[in-house]
Amino acid sequence: MKKAILAVSFGTTYAEAEQTCIRPVEAALAAAYPDWEVRRAYTARIVMRRLRERGVEIRSVEEALGQLRAEGFEKIVLASTHMIPGEEYDRLCADAAAYTGAFAVMRIGKPLLTETADYPALVQAMEQDGVIRKSAEKAYLLMGHGTLHIINQAYPAFDYWLKRSGFDNVFVGTVEGYPTLETLLELLKEHHYREVVLVPMMLVAGDHAQNDMAGDDSDSWKSVLERYGYIVTPQLQGLGAYPAVQALYIAHTAHMLEQSPEGGETR
Repeated sequence: MKKAILAVSFGTTYAEAEQTCIRPVEAALAAAYPDWEVRRAYTARIVMRRLRERGVEIRSVEEALGQLRAEGFEKIVLASTHMIPGEEYDRLCADAAAYTGAFAVMRIGKPLLTETADYPALVQAMEQDGVIRKSAEKAYLLMGHGTLHIINQAYPAFDYWLKRSGFDNVFVGTVEGYPTLETLLELLKEHHYREVVLVPMMLVAGDHAQNDMAGDDSDSWKSVLERYGYIVTPQLQGLGAYPAVQALYIAHTAHMLEQSPEGGETR
C-alpha cells in the first residue's frame, strides 16, 4: 500500500521562512516516518497565487490529493501544521472532504493548539528551545495571527497556561484578533520591564513577523514599543524552526495514527 503524509501549512511568500520553518517540520516528519512519502500543500490561496506569479508552484490540498490519487497512493495522512483549528484548518477539512472514499485510508491531523494538553506542551517546548525565558527584567510578547473565528480564544487560553507555568513575564497578543497590542501595553504598565523581546507565535516568521511585528513603520509593534521607551529585540524565527516544536507535530501525527481506527476518513 503506497502511503503519504501531506504536510499542510498556511504557507509563506518568504523563501527564507519556508527554508527555516516549513521544511524542517516536513523533514522531521520524514525522519519519523521513513516508510511514508512526505508531500506539501498550502491552504492560503493568496500565498499560492503570489508564489505562482514568481514561478513557484505549491499545490492546494485538493490539488495535492488529486496528484496522490493519480499516482496510486492508498493511505493518506494530512498533517496540519496550523497553530489553531481556525478558518484555514476548516478549509483543509472541507477540501479533503471532496476526496471522501477516494483512498483506502485518509486521516486528518489536528493543529498545534487543539486539545487542552497541547497548551502546556507548547509552553514546555518553547522553554526547552529557549524561545521564552523567565525574567524579572525582560518581557516577552508573543505575536499570534488572530482571527474572527471563535477559536481566537486559544490565544488568551495560551496566555493563561504561560502564567500557570510560571511565565509571568510572557504575554500573548495578536495582529488580527484579541488580545491586541493595546491590551499588552496596558499589561506592561503594571510591571517595570525595560526590555521587551518580540516573538512570532506562528509557524513561520513571514509577513506579519517581518512587518507588523518588527518592521520600521510607525505602527509596527517594535516602533510602538520603542516610543514607549522600551528596548526592543525582535526574534525573527518562526516556531517551525525549533526541534521541540517539531517534535510536537510528530507527536500529533503519531497520536492520530495510534488512536484512529484502520480504514475510512477520520478527524
